[in-house]
Amino acid sequence: MTGVELYCKDLAGTATTPIRFNQGFSDAVMRSEDMCPDDTFAEGFRMKWVGDQLDKDDVGVTNFRMHCQTGTAQSYGQNEGNWYSPAMCPPPTLICGFRVMYEPLTVDDVTCFNEIMVACCFL
Repeated sequence: MTGVELYCKDLAGTATTPIRFNQGFSDAVMRSEDMCPDDTFAEGFRMKWVGDQLDKDDVGVTNFRMHCQTGTAQSYGQNEGNWYSPAMCPPPTLICGFRVMYEPLTVDDVTCFNEIMVACCFL
């Protein structure tokens, strides 16, 4: 993964301007957005991650899954790596922002994303 966008909804369910982080790779593939069902919000997530590959290409985070209040999880088809346990906001808070830890483009073996941390807020 080289970028992530968090599409927010207001209390009426209307999508607002997304919060974005993108490392700017020219060959990056932008996937279509996936939102929680109407009248629900994201309350947790989990990541799929590939550890140190020694002399092979390191990749870091390979997949990201949102958990909605309905229990519906959004995910993409990257199979490589192992899923971390879900990280859930404490009730009654919901996901309202994020920050990422990444390896800068100045090194030879760029892993891109290594961790995604979310903020939880009260509505």
